[in-house]
Amino acid sequence: MGRDSGSDAGSAASGSEFDRAMSEAILRAVGSEGYRLTSIADLAAVAGLSQSTFEERFGSLEGAFLAAYESVAEQLRVTALAACRAAEADTWVQAFPQALRVLLEFVGAEPEIARSLIVEVRAAGEPAVAMHERMVERLARAMDSARRQSGSRHSAPPSTAGLMIGAIEGALRGILVN
Repeated sequence: MGRDSGSDAGSAASGSEFDRAMSEAILRAVGSEGYRLTSIADLAAVAGLSQSTFEERFGSLEGAFLAAYESVAEQLRVTALAACRAAEADTWVQAFPQALRVLLEFVGAEPEIARSLIVEVRAAGEPAVAMHERMVERLARAMDSARRQSGSRHSAPPSTAGLMIGAIEGALRGILVN
């Protein structure tokens, strides 16, 4: 936004910082306006790219959304798992709230992005829904792996991570829809 539309490269930021900022800007715009009301021109503007460069890079609204979703959701997944692993807890069930804290803080700090990741992803079509389901499954598998590695005889049953993530996602979707 602070750059003129003729400047298509992230000269002030490294490529990965620029990509991260662009992904967040794309998801923020979609979360604010809704996927169906967002245009390529809207996303090019918030990404600080000319429309032609944006179209060359992403090809379509769906392509831009998928790239942005994958980037931000993966980073959020990694951050939540790191918080869970860093918790000095005797059991996985005691460590899980740290991952939940990361997710809830993110929703509070970035409600438009959270809306894109949880609500608007369903409007973005089957490839986006499939990506979302894979990301949720990866998070559940990683958390279940942490549960198994905890070795505590008081650990939660195998389905706990998936059930907890599903319940949390459902609750957040209800909040973010309104």
